[in-house]
Amino acid sequence: METMLFVLVILLNIVTQVLSGCASNKIGIGTVSTGREIQGKREWKVTVTNNCDCPQAPIVLNCKGFQPVKKVEPPILEKRGDQCLLINGRPLGPFASISFSYGMDSPFVLTASMSECVLKF
Repeated sequence: METMLFVLVILLNIVTQVLSGCASNKIGIGTVSTGREIQGKREWKVTVTNNCDCPQAPIVLNCKGFQPVKKVEPPILEKRGDQCLLINGRPLGPFASISFSYGMDSPFVLTASMSECVLKF
């Protein structure tokens, strides 16, 4: 029994070390102009990608000063002060992406401030 427990602890340690590299630095964010307008402002399309081999949640973005002319739908992006919660805190799957658009004069630089690998047992 002790041997089994020891092996389990070692395996969990290995899994934790492997997955610890999956954090907010593995969230890619790209912004491109769509060529369209929203209420007289340029439309920008943002794609957020999980560049990790595990689901990540919650994904929180720095969005201090982000004030688009039309609010992004809350199920996709919910502004909470200087932070924005992506997809209601639900996991974004491994190597999956989600996109949304907004209208502003120029692109807003969004960065990931927090995310964690979600393990399902």
